[in-house]
Amino acid sequence: MGFKTLAFTFLVSRFFLATTMLVYAQNDGRVDRGRFLCPSYIYAFGDSFTDTGNLQAVMPERELKYPYGESYCFPDRPKERTRFSDGRLVIDFITQAFNFPFIEPYLRHFDDEAYKRGVNFAISSGTATATYSAPGTAFFWERETIDYIEFRTNHTGPLYDAPSALHIIPEIGGNDFTYAYIAGQTPETAIVTVVPLILEAVNANLEQYYASGARNIAIFNIPPTGCTSVILTLFAGRGPYDEFGCLINYNAANQAYNTLLNATIYEYRERWPDANLFLFDYYGATYEVIENAEKYGFMKEMLTKACCGCCGPYNYNPLVLCGEAGFVPDPNGGPDVFVNVTKACPDPDRYLIWDGQHSTEAFYRIMAGFFLTGQFVDGPREFSNWKELCNLDFTQWFNNGNRRLCDINVFDDFAATSVDEFAATGAVDSAATSAVDSAATSAVDFATTAVNFAATSNADFAAAPPGSP
Repeated sequence: MGFKTLAFTFLVSRFFLATTMLVYAQNDGRVDRGRFLCPSYIYAFGDSFTDTGNLQAVMPERELKYPYGESYCFPDRPKERTRFSDGRLVIDFITQAFNFPFIEPYLRHFDDEAYKRGVNFAISSGTATATYSAPGTAFFWERETIDYIEFRTNHTGPLYDAPSALHIIPEIGGNDFTYAYIAGQTPETAIVTVVPLILEAVNANLEQYYASGARNIAIFNIPPTGCTSVILTLFAGRGPYDEFGCLINYNAANQAYNTLLNATIYEYRERWPDANLFLFDYYGATYEVIENAEKYGFMKEMLTKACCGCCGPYNYNPLVLCGEAGFVPDPNGGPDVFVNVTKACPDPDRYLIWDGQHSTEAFYRIMAGFFLTGQFVDGPREFSNWKELCNLDFTQWFNNGNRRLCDINVFDDFAATSVDEFAATGAVDSAATSAVDSAATSAVDFATTAVNFAATSNADFAAAPPGSP
């Protein structure tokens, strides 16, 4: 029996086990968890959905430019743009709700004072597995856990070691799927090859956290990547599409993993009765917003379109990304066209998607609110609403920091605003204008995606993909 057959058999058996467990869990009504303590410290893991500066610490050439960060100013570092969004991430809203300082990235190696209430190990381009890590990097979950163990070894005290410390993974594994697709896999094959490896990573890393003393662990499942501008652009026409314009098969691959993740977490609850494990349904929460966009303040006609980007039906082109300037193919077959993406849409708070791959601050705020109030959370029922249990304050969520302090630095950040300025840098004549080099120098998770566009016809960026809504 071949590997794929074995893997498929494993997945089918786990799927039925997961379904049985979930039905049982929903009907027995038990709450047999350990005593819950409001988090006094936060350890964060993940990818660019959670990275607050680790990537730029190790790859300063991947510095983000305006309009990244345009919606929120971090007053202590007004010239830095360290988050892949127009503002705050889910982890930022969580720390603000607890009235903690924003947690600093581990790879910046600040002094101990910077890590008083938490430390962030998440890194952009991060994957759950080493197998599907980004080419030329070692950014995967196990590496983050190694750094975590090193940090715990060198930092002891009541906050660092308290059983109430929250270990949170606000999504990881989405990049594994994307890199597999770029390498030529389909959603159907990814279910067989990628999903088991991500689950292995979940097991290995959660075991390490528990062994280190973690008793409050929260993990998010994978949101519907088939609704993102990047997937809809790179894999245009590979339908079917749902009523919201999302690629059904790509979302189904996410759901195959999510279902088995549910079963995995249930098993750990049985094994670790002294621990509280919370699973946030990022997928379901995202579709709640998609299905009721206007209720949450978003434009339903912009659900799959990037606020900051260039070109095509989804306002996304890997040749010129948010904050960049460069050339894209002329949709009419003429010379390449210069485009400048140093300005975003005027109302990012009405978009779900920021740059084609990552979400807007407005969307992340809603996800954080769902999580902290126990919505879309599978966990000990009496401990799921942290807003009530821990008397959390959301008022800071609705200010934009000291915006004026950051605005005075905006103009230092702008990319070239004309063809002449762009050419003056020598970029027009350099290899950096090629699809491959453009991707390699851009500040995005999927650094290799533009290679696939080198042979793309000019018309691909002008017309909606075949079969799209």
